[in-house]
Amino acid sequence: MDAPLTLTDVPCPDDVGTAEPPVAACPVGGCPADRTVLARTVLRVERARWDAPPGSAVTLTPRPVPTRPVGDLRADSTALRCAPGTRDVGVRAGYVDGRRVAVRLCAVPHLPSSGAESTASSRYHVPGARGRAVVNARISGAVRALVEAARREGLRLSANSSFRTMRHQRDLCREDPGCRRGDHTLVAPPGHSQHQLGVAVDFSGTRVTGGRSCDRRAEDPASRVWRFLRRHAARFGFRQYAAESWHWDALSAPGRCGDPVTPRRPRAASTPPAR
Repeated sequence: MDAPLTLTDVPCPDDVGTAEPPVAACPVGGCPADRTVLARTVLRVERARWDAPPGSAVTLTPRPVPTRPVGDLRADSTALRCAPGTRDVGVRAGYVDGRRVAVRLCAVPHLPSSGAESTASSRYHVPGARGRAVVNARISGAVRALVEAARREGLRLSANSSFRTMRHQRDLCREDPGCRRGDHTLVAPPGHSQHQLGVAVDFSGTRVTGGRSCDRRAEDPASRVWRFLRRHAARFGFRQYAAESWHWDALSAPGRCGDPVTPRRPRAASTPPAR
C-alpha cells in the first residue's frame, strides 16, 4: 500500500517592497487560494493512484499553460500563481485608473530588461527581478509565450521597461515637460500608466513615435522587433499604443492598435521616453 501523503502549509510571499505602501500579505497559514490549489492537487494524485496498477508510478497530466491574459486585468491578482516557467517575485502595489490594486509580479525568462525595476542598483528595484522584465501574473503566461514565439524565429526580445512603481511614475512625470503641463501622450499621469498595473512592456529595438490614433500609429518597418510584434502580438493578447512603436500592453484602452497594418514610410526615429 502506498504511503499516505503529508501536507505542509507554506506561507505565501510577503515581500511587498519598501518603495510602496504595504499590501496586505497572506496569513502565516497560507492564502485560501493556495490551500484550494493544494487540495485539488491531492485529489488528482489520489484519483491517479486508484487508476494506476499497485506499485506503479503516478504521473499527472500537466495543466495547460495560459498564452493569453487571464481574467479581469484590473482586478487584484494576488490569488493567482505565476505561469509555469516564470518566477514569482512577490506582491506589490499596482495602480489602474488612479486606483490602487495589489498585484502578484512574475519575472519572465529570456526577456532581459534594462528597466529600473529590474536593475538591482536602482532605487525603484523590485527584489527578485534579477535583470528580467516583471509583469502582472495575469499576463505572465502570455508574455512568456510571446517571447518563446520570437525565439523560435531566431529573435531575442528585450525590454526597456515593464512593471513600474508609483514612485518611479511620479518621478517620470515630474521630469517630463509634457506630463507636467498635462500632455500625457508620452508619459502617463501617476496612477494611470499601464506599466503600474504590470500589463505593459516597452520593447527594445524600436524607437518611433506617432499619433494617438491607430490611423496615425507609430510604425517602424525597419525594425525586426516591431515587424514581429505587428504580426504576432495580437494573438497573445497585446496591442500597440499608437503613439509609441515600443509600447505594447494587454488592457483595452483608447489608441490601442491590434490589427496588422501595411507599413508606411518610416517616421524619423526618436529616443523614447518611458511611458
